[in-house]
Parts: sequence; structure tokens; C-alpha cells
Amino acid sequence: MLGKEAGYNHYIESVNAFLRSDCGLSDDICDKIFRRNALRFLPLERGSLGRERLLTYYRTNRLDESRLPSASSRLVASLFGR
Repeated sequence: MLGKEAGYNHYIESVNAFLRSDCGLSDDICDKIFRRNALRFLPLERGSLGRERLLTYYRTNRLDESRLPSASSRLVASLFGR
């Protein structure tokens, strides 16, 4: 969706600069916004509650669990420049 918007290539950098400069947020708070929220929202991390919820759904509905992508927290963090 963002790929259709002008300037999407610099979206994360723009939001990061805004949060740090204009809002004065710390590194820890920005880490929570960019990385930790994503890990909770996108249930890709093995062992996370969200992922377990998805796996339960897959099992209940007899869906192929192997189709559910998984990622380590390091991979997800790297997507957000950490």
C-alpha cells in the first residue's frame, strides 16, 4: 500500500526523524514503536503468543501450518534497521 504513495522509499526515515526530533522521543521509545510493536502485531516470531494463536487457528481449521511464515526476532528487527 505504501508503495503507491510518493516518497514511500523514505517513509521509515521520515517517521523516525519526526519522532526523535519533533517529538523528542528516546531510542528506547522509538525501538518500542518500530520493532517491539511490529513483533507483537505481526505474529511471525516463533514462540510468540500471536503465533501460537495463529497455529491454533490453523490446526482447528485443518490448514497447512507449513504455509505460515516464521521469522526470528533478529530478522524482523533487521527489517526495521536494528
